[in-house]
Amino acid sequence: MTVIALDFETANAGRDSACAVGAVFLEDGVVTGEAYSLIRPKNPRFDAGNVAIHGITARDVAGAPDFVEAMAPVLKRLPGALLLAHNAAFDLGVLRAAAGQAGLALPAFRSACTVALARHAFPTLANHKLPTVAAHLGLTLRHHHAGDDALACARIALAAAKAAGTASIAHHAGLIGKLVSHAPGRAAVPAAGGLAARALKAAGLSATVATRFVVRGSTGTPYNVDLTRSAGGALRLSCDCRGAMFGRQCRHVKGLLRGEVDDLLSGNAAEVAGLARRLGQR
Repeated sequence: MTVIALDFETANAGRDSACAVGAVFLEDGVVTGEAYSLIRPKNPRFDAGNVAIHGITARDVAGAPDFVEAMAPVLKRLPGALLLAHNAAFDLGVLRAAAGQAGLALPAFRSACTVALARHAFPTLANHKLPTVAAHLGLTLRHHHAGDDALACARIALAAAKAAGTASIAHHAGLIGKLVSHAPGRAAVPAAGGLAARALKAAGLSATVATRFVVRGSTGTPYNVDLTRSAGGALRLSCDCRGAMFGRQCRHVKGLLRGEVDDLLSGNAAEVAGLARRLGQR
């Protein structure tokens, strides 16, 4: 099984603003390759706080490849692979958001968080942040350089599996219930002639409008807001946040219906504004 340790740096709070990626490839417990690239995000805004963390600026990525090109070494090996990241919720969120923005459907793969693996294997550490675990294992680290962080992630996973006495990284993750399976995704843009595209056309919307928007909650958590068609044929927006579980129209949906884009992480602002006008809710 191919194992890929992955790390992203972002330009701003948006999960779709990846500006650097590091990847390390493992086969049978051996590092077989590494990849690193700057990324030119579609949203070119670089927040001062992010720059202070990783040192990457808009000027640095001006001539860099876009997400799909930069991710080519990972994407071609991702189907069926085990994807590792230290604090996987963040890096998987970046992967999904940036792929969705690019209209890219992700294949089926599995994932594991090396924070969880390290907690199980090295329970006496003061914390299980990447620099702490790396120092415990004697690894050199330029923290927040995506290439270095990905390599440290890979080394931590290998060391954790060995310390736990398991046969492999996947075996270790499965043994402690931290192996997650991900079904194939769908591209954010409806296929030409498909049901979603026809529904949009019938409503007078552009067939290129994304059917999913990713928004930022009040604490920074990303939520999916989908443009769906009811049994009666009416278009509506539905969110997967906790508030929407009780049948209420949550603040994320209300914001999009008003054409607000301040918390938009993935999706086109002009399309949101057009959607709001066409649904007559602005």
